Amino acid sequence: MVQKTILLTLGRLPKALELARGFSALGYRVIVAEPHAWHVLRLSRHVTKSIRLPAPNSNPDGYRRALRRAVRQEAVCLVLPVSEEAPHVLEALADESGVTVFSPTQREVETLQDKLAFAHNAQTDGLSVPETALSGTDEAHAIAASGPTVTKPVHGCSGQGVAFHDQGAEIRVPADHLVQRRIDGRHISTFSLVHNGRVCATALYEGTLMLGTVAVCFRRVTTAPAIDDWIARFTATRPLSGFLSFDFIVDADGTPWAIECNPRTTSGIHFLEPASLAQAVLDKSSDVTFRSHAHFQQFFPALTEAYSHILSPRRFVGKLKTVFSARDVIFDWRDLKPFFLMTPASWPILRQTIFGGKSLGEAATQDIVWTPRDTNNQWRTRHLD
Repeated sequence: MVQKTILLTLGRLPKALELARGFSALGYRVIVAEPHAWHVLRLSRHVTKSIRLPAPNSNPDGYRRALRRAVRQEAVCLVLPVSEEAPHVLEALADESGVTVFSPTQREVETLQDKLAFAHNAQTDGLSVPETALSGTDEAHAIAASGPTVTKPVHGCSGQGVAFHDQGAEIRVPADHLVQRRIDGRHISTFSLVHNGRVCATALYEGTLMLGTVAVCFRRVTTAPAIDDWIARFTATRPLSGFLSFDFIVDADGTPWAIECNPRTTSGIHFLEPASLAQAVLDKSSDVTFRSHAHFQQFFPALTEAYSHILSPRRFVGKLKTVFSARDVIFDWRDLKPFFLMTPASWPILRQTIFGGKSLGEAATQDIVWTPRDTNNQWRTRHLD
């Protein structure tokens, strides 16, 4: 019997390792297509082959050709986008027959990760989202005058370009930014597996240790029915399939306000048992089980954040306790290399943070993050039905 092949389109992030381990446990051959020569999945015993591609941001045509060639030569049956590279993957494989891409469509992905279009679509559905408007408009000025605000790029990731403003403050941001009413409350993130608009599994979690705006320690939230209901209502009228993630602020009254959507994997994937998640990708009727551990961390970034407070002993000790009370997302006795060689495997990212002054999130995504190429700002009126 011929072993079926799964292709992951990124290998540098720990969340991709969960997918590799899950599909390998089901007997699939797992390969990775990635612009970095070195990455953590290259070290895993669950990955058969790593193929280096051109970076889609600097060489989009080369990336598309190389990805199509890899799919054909390796007889890939299923492609799983992992992170910000998803729109590039969907564009490359739009006309490729014989292969399934487990993701919302390219149009759906572009609309969902457009923070302005997402807010307007959810608001039209009667769902709770903060008032949001394009910077420089009368609506944006009205939002800024009425209370504290947040500004952020319409297209952005990893918290890049996010700024907070007091009520009435003068806001000067580029034209491709939005102004959003700031909600005070508990920040809860989600990760869902969705088949044709039906939510098959959702993990909710909150950060317990932050590196900038990125959670490097995170704890599972077990009960938040208002958020579960919000997600179910959003997906019920949309035939989405793939991984779907949201960020919410839950206010003092318990109302969840969705501040953005990411049609991709997030750290919530670590709370799900990998083989059951992989099986649920293949079979929408399959149940997904949660891991028994509810507190995870990315050890090396978390340790870096803790040591940044070494001159404040009380804070330093508190953060160390957080780090060592959580289980690492990479460590596995049956697959040790990714953990012990994580630092050299992440050198393409670390080099940019050490010598380029970039944040960890920016360094990890700058060569793959997608931005619209249209010049008429068509995203302003894009609607997802």
